[in-house]
Amino acid sequence: MLKIFTQTLPSGALYVDQVTHGQLQQYFLSHFKQRRVGDVELNTKELSVKIRTPHWEVGVTTRPIFGALKPNQRRLDVSIREIAIDAAVAPHGLIGQSFDHDGVGVDGNMDAYTGDEFTTHAQAEGAIEGVWTDYMMAEPFATSFRFSRFGKREAQARNLSSLPGRRVYTSDTVTATAS
Repeated sequence: MLKIFTQTLPSGALYVDQVTHGQLQQYFLSHFKQRRVGDVELNTKELSVKIRTPHWEVGVTTRPIFGALKPNQRRLDVSIREIAIDAAVAPHGLIGQSFDHDGVGVDGNMDAYTGDEFTTHAQAEGAIEGVWTDYMMAEPFATSFRFSRFGKREAQARNLSSLPGRRVYTSDTVTATAS
């Protein structure tokens, strides 16, 4: 298992913990460097890291928050791209449901942002199987939750008929991004 963490440093440095059979190896990866650990490739560039496995590519970039309430606050922009389909194990989870290849997106409950200050209440009800607490992990780097696919040899896609949210029909190619 790889545990990857970064610090917001001007150099874009990346720290990697690799745990294999209970043994910990630690790596430091400065910017514009790459490293291969098993079938995982790590690339850093300025304030970005790209993590590529045989099935997925995840990119993370740190950017300043303009007009932030506190100085030096930064946001993380995350992108996820599927490289190869594992037909036996349908992806799941809050993000994984976007990659199930059924060509249907589902919009759940959304908040209406009004006024100067706002507290969010929507928790994707209608767009996800179960409720948001079904997706909680016990700790960072945990892999177990109600709909987990980690380590499984086969798993069904989400049950689309159980989702009451508004349907959005899409192409089969998906790249998820978030800030």
